[in-house]
Amino acid sequence: MKICIFGAGAIGGLMGVQLARAGADVSFIARGAHLAAMREHGARLIMDGETVSAPVRCTSDPRELGVQDVVIITLKAHSLPGVVDSMQPLLGKHTAIVTGVNGIPYWYFYQHGGKFAGTRLASVDPDGSQWTKLGPERAIGCVLPGRGDRRAWRHQACVRQEVSDRRAERRAHAAHSAIPRDHAGRGFRGADSRQYPR
Repeated sequence: MKICIFGAGAIGGLMGVQLARAGADVSFIARGAHLAAMREHGARLIMDGETVSAPVRCTSDPRELGVQDVVIITLKAHSLPGVVDSMQPLLGKHTAIVTGVNGIPYWYFYQHGGKFAGTRLASVDPDGSQWTKLGPERAIGCVLPGRGDRRAWRHQACVRQEVSDRRAERRAHAAHSAIPRDHAGRGFRGADSRQYPR
């Protein structure tokens, strides 16, 4: 399964490294020093004092990656309208989009029912490009539990990401448990409750 993390900061990095460790073909869209560090050292994640890394493809140009099975958007909501056009090379007929953004996503009222069904939110999607170019029909909702910190270490030139809050891990476990077991063949793995003590 080809998965692109668009916005590989703390949350995107966490998701991408874990998906790569599970066997997915993961790539990152990043920029600047963060991009340079990941190209040189791979993506690194620190969880419970253990450092894990994943060799992932990193670029600032989505055209280099081609069509993906899933694009996981982990940008701040206000920056999304400005990158919709650059995402187009990642999107094929069957590409799913997971919107791990803060706030209400552009597709929120798609098939919502009631008087707000189909309502487009100008506050989130001012020019309507997310709705028309990304498409609400391909969106998968996402709740981002937990806490992530990105620290770029100047002298080590690497990106470290930390997740240490056990309560956040329990919330992540609960969300992960909600993924149907039949998704295991699509790159997702069912949760193991022994990993998360209560």
